[in-house]
Amino acid sequence: MYVYIGGEDRPYHLFDVQPDQTAAPIYQFLAGYSGVVQCDAHGNYNELFEPKNTGSAIPDPQQPPPKECGCHAHCRRNFVEAGKTEPDWSKEFLALYKKLCKIEAEIKGLPLVERFERHQSESVPILDALFGLCRQCKDDAAILPKSPLGQACAYALNNEAALRLYCTDARLNIDNNVSERTLREFVIGRKNWLFFGSRMRRKSRR
Repeated sequence: MYVYIGGEDRPYHLFDVQPDQTAAPIYQFLAGYSGVVQCDAHGNYNELFEPKNTGSAIPDPQQPPPKECGCHAHCRRNFVEAGKTEPDWSKEFLALYKKLCKIEAEIKGLPLVERFERHQSESVPILDALFGLCRQCKDDAAILPKSPLGQACAYALNNEAALRLYCTDARLNIDNNVSERTLREFVIGRKNWLFFGSRMRRKSRR
């Protein structure tokens, strides 16, 4: 089940049911789109943002690929998990995320110009500190690359450009939670629908 959430100018929720979790339906749905797509860092999206120079995936210079906007909820979750084994380092990351989330709560509903200014003046320096701390951890010999903290830092640094993008456009969100909440409604609902039956079956029971 894929869900596409429109922006404030296109308030829609579109569900796309597919028989398997492959990348093809994503490319088909977004064919010709060159705006911004916010998503997690799943491998299915890789060629959407950086098409390989082979076959039909050759990028069209007249139709650039969409820009990737990362999800900080996924990034933060990695540091929460790392806190179980390396709490001291993780506390520093989570403290920075607390500041970022506080800004988002304060600017919710404000005009786009004000949101952009707060992102540039307050969120960007915090992101600089966040990714700087990731590099510091990466260079620390005591932190193994395969440890939860090492992997959390690697995820953040590998997706740094996408995770910073929301600060360049006030219409974008810090995370992708709205799509996950929308999918959750379907997952919870389908258990309730399990024995719902059809109109024909209900008539036959009478």
